[in-house]
Amino acid sequence: MTGFAHFVLLLAVGHANPQEHISTGTRLAEKCSDFDSTWISEKDGEFIKLIQVNCSVTIVNPTQKWSPGHGVAVGNKLRMHGTGYVGTLSANGSSIRVTRRFHPFWRNVWNRLRVLPLADGLALVRGHLQFAIQTEQSVIQPYLTALYSIRPGSNQNATSVLHGLAIEEMLHMTTVSNVLNAVGGHPIMNTTAFVPVYPMKLPWTNLTVSLEKFSKHQMSVFRQIEEATWGPDNRYRINTVGVYYFRIALFLDAMVKAYGEAAVYSGDPALQVTSSSSRGTVKGMYNHSDAMEFLAGVYIQGEGLKGSLYETSQYSEKVELSHFFRFNELLHDRCYQPSDNATHLYDPTGSSMGTDWEAVYDFPPNPRAADFSAYPDIYQQMREFNSCYTHFLASLHNVFNGAPQSFPEQIRIMMILAKLAKQLLTTKHPEKPGMTVGPPWEWINISSPDAPACPGWMLASDVTII
Repeated sequence: MTGFAHFVLLLAVGHANPQEHISTGTRLAEKCSDFDSTWISEKDGEFIKLIQVNCSVTIVNPTQKWSPGHGVAVGNKLRMHGTGYVGTLSANGSSIRVTRRFHPFWRNVWNRLRVLPLADGLALVRGHLQFAIQTEQSVIQPYLTALYSIRPGSNQNATSVLHGLAIEEMLHMTTVSNVLNAVGGHPIMNTTAFVPVYPMKLPWTNLTVSLEKFSKHQMSVFRQIEEATWGPDNRYRINTVGVYYFRIALFLDAMVKAYGEAAVYSGDPALQVTSSSSRGTVKGMYNHSDAMEFLAGVYIQGEGLKGSLYETSQYSEKVELSHFFRFNELLHDRCYQPSDNATHLYDPTGSSMGTDWEAVYDFPPNPRAADFSAYPDIYQQMREFNSCYTHFLASLHNVFNGAPQSFPEQIRIMMILAKLAKQLLTTKHPEKPGMTVGPPWEWINISSPDAPACPGWMLASDVTII
């Protein structure tokens, strides 16, 4: 179980009174101090969640190998089992001085997370959630581009995997938008600032992602985007998508404890979006328990559970591979089999996926409409695609800002985008023999008089999506 998942589970079952005594046989031990809080490390800025039941303490920090760890509080001391860490709570309870047995020069200080005034705290959390929405949508376009670049009739397993992953990223984006609405915010999706420009360095993770064809290299990039702190590439680096969601959860939990659930979850329930898809159902977020459960689910579906290939989707309730391990299958061109869960987490031993890396439309990475201004037909195609993409974002913005009933309409627009993307990918590049033109995914000002229309707004029955 990941640190975040363990944290959410304990929130769900509730906390016992942390000031009670612990007993050894018939003897009461010394009364323990209250360590239950979120703490920030002075040494590296990491967030540490201490969850206390009586005098037993669970220590959660997803950037550490030992997380979740366990310990016991005795008086103002916290002793972590198996690590040698000993924490001493300050007299005013604002900090913990941490030392390590057998390491006399190792020192650290954990400071208690300061809860901001309600208005400031809500502004901070809403900003973090908006950033998470932008991060989710920033990877959808590269995933879809790789999917659409696969030639028809080839790479059936890879096509199925990429299609499912892209749909689930859309479900993640919807979940986080619902949480933002639940805490009184409003998702913003209809501005140029919301649209990534590729190649893009994903903030927080510092990974660069591009619009490229389906390839081994691109699957490696996608895998690392989804990777947990304990993954083979990250080796417990701090900046992962999962850690970002962990921090949002900690801020929300601290605010609920300080100001009450009703003050934090003050949004209009009528704005919540519920919808079904081929990968499961999105539910509305109506309270703190909903938000914590589904934020954990987003994080776990991406990077998985520590030491396990499988997780249970919160959308479909099916046990399946996390995104990281699905991309790992593509990267290795090999499926996992159940026995790999114990001994082959990173090197699947099942049957081949039958991948043909050459059966793709090859195009120069990160295409832009302006690159084809000297070729009117292609330029018009690119601008029409961008028009449809911008219309889609504007419509999606409306869904989360007062028109949740129009969510199914977005599927129709996505189908149009899929058709136009595939048309571009079969269009010969005018300057690069053997290559084609790719989808640009650019924002345009659709209110401008010279903006092209999204072609036809055709019926869903007129188009197909893999």
